[in-house]
Amino acid sequence: MSGAAIAVAADVSVRTRHLGLFAIRLHAAAGGEDRPGLSVIYKAGDDPSSHVAVLDSVKGVPFLRTALGEDDFGKGYGTFQIVDHDFYLSTRQTIDSFTASSAQPTLDPTVTIAGVIPSEQSPAPIPYSITFTSPSPHQLRFVVNLNDPEKRFTKVFLTFSSSLDERIFGLGEQFTHFDLKGKKVPIMSREDGVGRGKQPTTFFANTVFGKDAGGDDVSAYKPVPHITTNRLRSVFLENSDYSLFDLTARDRITIKVASPRVVVNVLKGKSPLHLIEQYTEFSGRMKGLPSWVVEGVILGIQGGESKVAGVVERALAAGVPLTGVWLQDWCGKREQQILGRILKRLWWNWENDDVLYPNWPEFVGGLFRKHKVRTLSYVNTFVADVSTGKPTYRRNLYKEALDQNFLVRDATGQNPLRINSGPNFQAGLVDLFNPAAQDWLKKALVDIFSVEGVSGYMADFGEFLPPGAVLTSGKVATTADHNLYTEVWTKLQEDVLKTVKSPDDKLIFHRSGFTKSPGLASAFWTGDQLVDWDEYDGIKAGLLGVLSSGLSGFSLNHTDVGGYSGLALEYFGRKFGNFRTKELLLRWMELNAFGVVFRSHEGSAPDNNAQPYDDEESLKHLAFCGKIFQSLADYKTGLISEAVRLGYPVVRHLYLHFHHDPEAAKLNRQFLLGPHLLVAPVLDPSTDKVRVYLPALPEGRRWLSVYDLKPADVPSYPSRVTSAAPLGRPVVFVDEAARDLESLKKFFSVIQSHK
Repeated sequence: MSGAAIAVAADVSVRTRHLGLFAIRLHAAAGGEDRPGLSVIYKAGDDPSSHVAVLDSVKGVPFLRTALGEDDFGKGYGTFQIVDHDFYLSTRQTIDSFTASSAQPTLDPTVTIAGVIPSEQSPAPIPYSITFTSPSPHQLRFVVNLNDPEKRFTKVFLTFSSSLDERIFGLGEQFTHFDLKGKKVPIMSREDGVGRGKQPTTFFANTVFGKDAGGDDVSAYKPVPHITTNRLRSVFLENSDYSLFDLTARDRITIKVASPRVVVNVLKGKSPLHLIEQYTEFSGRMKGLPSWVVEGVILGIQGGESKVAGVVERALAAGVPLTGVWLQDWCGKREQQILGRILKRLWWNWENDDVLYPNWPEFVGGLFRKHKVRTLSYVNTFVADVSTGKPTYRRNLYKEALDQNFLVRDATGQNPLRINSGPNFQAGLVDLFNPAAQDWLKKALVDIFSVEGVSGYMADFGEFLPPGAVLTSGKVATTADHNLYTEVWTKLQEDVLKTVKSPDDKLIFHRSGFTKSPGLASAFWTGDQLVDWDEYDGIKAGLLGVLSSGLSGFSLNHTDVGGYSGLALEYFGRKFGNFRTKELLLRWMELNAFGVVFRSHEGSAPDNNAQPYDDEESLKHLAFCGKIFQSLADYKTGLISEAVRLGYPVVRHLYLHFHHDPEAAKLNRQFLLGPHLLVAPVLDPSTDKVRVYLPALPEGRRWLSVYDLKPADVPSYPSRVTSAAPLGRPVVFVDEAARDLESLKKFFSVIQSHK
C-alpha cells in the first residue's frame, strides 16, 4: 500500500463525476498531478471561469481520518468542561472505487467513493464509504460511513482547505468572536458561563458555582454545526453528536464528529442572505411574533402583587408604552447567599406562589382588563423539592415526577440526578425523552395559560442533560441526546401552544437551542449576560450573540435589557464586582429599542442593580426608548414576515448586506435593523459619542441621519464618522432609498420630535 496520505487505486479510471451543478473530481499523483486528493467544484455556468471549488482536500492530508479515544465532558452540569481525547489519529486513506448509480455521462443521481483507512491500532484497514447526492441546485449532501468491524474507531475527521483570506462565521450563537478563523469551537449546548474569561468574575464563578461555571470564549447555549464564509459557501452537519470545528490552521478546516456516520451538506450561494435562505430550508424558520410584542415594552419586575401594581401604575403614568410584565418570581422566591451577598432565585415548582401572588388569577386578569398589560411567567426543565423549605405549596412537582419515574438518573442508574445550581440549590431534571413525562409536564405548563392575561413565559435552560446519565428507559444518554434535549424542550413548548386558546397571541422565548430549534419557536433570548459593558460577557457580548445567531436561523433573538448575571461584593461601603449602573441600563434600553423584543430583567441580584423604575429619569428614558421601539412596529412586522418566509434575521450584521467590503465583517458594535437602518449604539461608559463605519451603498446612494434626513457629512463612501451620542440621541442612519418608506414614517416622527 502506498505511503501517500491519499492513494487512488490504479484501476479507478474515471476521475470526474457530475451531480447537477457540482463536479466531484479525484486527483492522482500520476498524469502530471502534483498531489492526490479530492475536489468538489460548483459550476455556476458553462464558462470555466465561473467554476469554483467548494471543497478541496489539503496537500499531504487525508480528507477523511479516524481516531480512538473517549472525549471527557467533566462532572459539571450545564457547564461541561470538554477535553478531547483523540489517540492514534490516522494519517492515510485509500480510494479504491469511484462509482455512480447511473451510467449517464453528465448526470449521476449518486456518486460513491469507497476505500479503507489503515491504522496500526487496527488488525485490518477500516472500510469507509462516502455517498454524494445533490438535493437542490446549490446543495451537495454526502454521507460518510465508517465501518470498523470492532466498533473501536467511531470518530470521523474531515479536513478541507481554506484560503488565507477566508473569513469563517456561524456555529450558532457566539458571544465573543464573529470571525471564527483561528478558533476551535466545540458544538455542545452548555451554559455560556459567568464571565467567560473576564477576571476576577470568571474566577469567582468557578469558585462559587463549580469548576468551569465561568465558561470560556466559545461556550454557547445555541451552538450549531454550521459555518458560512466570505467565499459564499456554507457547510453544515445533520448530526446531533458532539462535534468540534477546528479552525486554528490558516489553510484548512477540520471537523471532528463523535460518530461513525456523518451527514454533511455544502451550500453555494449568491450572497450571505441567499445562504441563510438555503440553510433555513433545512433548519426550519421561526414562527413569528404576536403583534403586541413589537408594540411596546415588557417590564421585568419581581416582588409580589403590591410592588408590581405600583410599578405598572408609575410606568404608565410616565408614558411607557407597556404591553406586558414579566414576573419570573410568580412561582416563589428563594434566597441564596453567596460571598456574603443575597441572590434572589426561584422555586422551580410551576404554580403561582401564595405568598407573593396570593390572588394570582384576579391580579393578572386585572392588569389585562384595566391596562391591557399582559403577564409572562417563567418555567424551566427542572423541578425542585418544595418540601425542603418553601412555606406554602399546593403541588410538589418534584415528588410527583420522582414517584412516576419521570426524572433523569445519575450514571449509576439508581438515584435521581441532582442538578446543583450553587450552594443549597438542587433540583431534578425531567426526562423529556419519556412520552409520559412529557405529557405530565405539558399539562402543568398548559395550566399556566388557564388564567386570563397570562400570555406566555420564559422557557429557560435545556442544556443540562449530561452524557452518561441514565434516562428513564434505561438508555445511557449520549452527546446526541444532550444536544437533542434542547430541541425536544422547544418542541414541547410548541405542543403546549397547540392546546391553548389563541396560540398565535402567546409568547414563549427560549435560551438553549440546536440545529432544528428555530423551526419550533417564535422567540429566543441570548441568556445570562453580565450586568457590565465588556466584550466577554456584557452588553457587547449580548449584541454579538444576536448578530451571530442570525446566520444559523435564530432570526428573532434578543437580550435582557440590562443583562442578568452579577457577582457584587461590598466592603467598607464600597462595591466590587459586577453591578448594574444606571448608565449601563439606560444605554441598554437604547440598544434594545432597535431589536425584536424589548424586555427588561431585574438581574440575579436586583438590590445591587439600577432598575428602570428607580426614578423618574429612568422611567422617562424607558418611555422614550419604548416609543422608538413601538414606532418601528410596522417596519419590523415586515421584517418578521421575511424571517418567517426566508429565514433572514431582523437584526443583522453588516456583513450580510456588505460582504464585498472586507471591513464589514469586522464590525461587531454596530448593526442593521433590516436592510435600511444602520444603528451604532453606545456600548462604552462615560462617553457621548460613537465612531461609525458607513459602507458604500449601491447606485451611489447616501446614508442619511434620521434626525434631519440629511446626508452624513463624509466626502465619499465607505467612510468613518464620529457622531455625537448623548443619552437620548441614539446614532441611527437610514439608506437614502428608504427615506419615504411608509413603515418608517412613525419612527422618523418620534425620533425627530424628541427633545
